[in-house]
Amino acid sequence: MSHGSTEDAWNVVFAYARRWQIEMLWRYNKSELASESPRLWSWEPRLKLLLMVSLVYAFLLTLLREQAHRLRAWLLRFWCHRTGKRCRQATTPLYRLRWAISRLWLTYAPSLLRPRLLNSG
Repeated sequence: MSHGSTEDAWNVVFAYARRWQIEMLWRYNKSELASESPRLWSWEPRLKLLLMVSLVYAFLLTLLREQAHRLRAWLLRFWCHRTGKRCRQATTPLYRLRWAISRLWLTYAPSLLRPRLLNSG
């Protein structure tokens, strides 16, 4: 194998690794952020959904910043608690943050939404 073909092979490997990260991002967004099967046929509603999901995702990413450590720790401790050394040392997956915020929101819904939530259930 010549030097050029070895370099080309590594370029393919690294490109695939980057592609896999993108695939995992889409998988997360589709399943965790409820955009897997939106059933929207026109462009405007699809764009609005994509923008809302992007906003939610950006908010979750801000919770991973070091400045949000105390808030993130509180959310996970009280709203998505896990025990064990492995869980304490693991990086925080976004799905746990989303779950914690969802549980917090359902428990303490803003008063604007409270009558609607109570009537629907």
